[in-house]
Amino acid sequence: MAEDCVYKNIAVKREPLDTNRQRPITARPSVVKFAGVEFSVYYKGNIIEVVYRPGSEASKNAAVNALRARGLREGEHFTVTTRGSGRYAIRIAKVAYAKAVKALAQSGLKEGEHYTPRNKRREIVVKEERRDAVVNALKAAGLVEGKHFTVKSAKQYVIRLTSEGLREIQRIALSGGVEAERFIRGQEGVLSRRHGQAAVKKLIEVLTPVREEGALELPLPVYDDKGNLIARVVDLRYELVENGKVMDRRAGEDCRLRIVAECEAGGEKRRRKMKCCWKKREKKGEETVLYYFETARLTVKAAALKALTGRAKKGYAHLFSSDLDALRRFKALRDAVDKWREGRPAGNVQGK
Repeated sequence: MAEDCVYKNIAVKREPLDTNRQRPITARPSVVKFAGVEFSVYYKGNIIEVVYRPGSEASKNAAVNALRARGLREGEHFTVTTRGSGRYAIRIAKVAYAKAVKALAQSGLKEGEHYTPRNKRREIVVKEERRDAVVNALKAAGLVEGKHFTVKSAKQYVIRLTSEGLREIQRIALSGGVEAERFIRGQEGVLSRRHGQAAVKKLIEVLTPVREEGALELPLPVYDDKGNLIARVVDLRYELVENGKVMDRRAGEDCRLRIVAECEAGGEKRRRKMKCCWKKREKKGEETVLYYFETARLTVKAAALKALTGRAKKGYAHLFSSDLDALRRFKALRDAVDKWREGRPAGNVQGK
């Protein structure tokens, strides 16, 4: 006779959800990567520091070679310094540390002069000329090298990007380097999160000479929010238009500066237009003041707008004087903006 199989229902007790529990907040890293090297970004005393601290000489050499391969020059774009040269750190196992300290105290060597214990890290720091004496004292106490302690050079390497190095990476980004573009954006993100807009403003100040030296040449790469290349601005043209007629120079108050940006994506070319004008506005107070400000209506996509002016805005956008200054950095538009501004209307002018 077959045995009866009995299945029992197992009740699972569900604990009530604890609404007071919170997920731990993980801080975003302050590290940005360029040429495979992870740099830490700091802002101290109105100075931006971008540094990498390799853990060994091999890591230091690999980082230096990678930076050189990107066109950066040691001494100009980055510096390499060494700390702790001529010293050794003897790291001791936890079970043997007390015995090691006692053995050195009884060896005739003077603490602070011949060796320096670091209790929290369980290591003994010695100068090169005293290394053998300290090692022999530990061995005489029955400690075995490789089992109870290890000897390692206390050298610390620091690779620091200079301001000119940051500007050189900016040049690479403006020439279409995606890695360099992500590096610059990453710096802005770290500085904004950890130090605020004052630090971001300082970075812009450091990079401004490059952005104004005519480094923006066509074709200009256009990236999306994730840093993917989605298009290129291949041509920039302009016209001075008044009452529907193209003018040789700025004429009257109603003259418009028409800028046409030709973008190429997926083998197709499309034209995007911007129409700049002086807009009249009254400012009321104790007395009514009539002033003008520069503005533009545009059909340029947000990604292309950021590539051209550095300012991203989705949907309908106004361009103001600072944005026209950014467009003026392009050689194809510099004369156009200057010529258009020569004919500004009489009255108070805001922004330029």
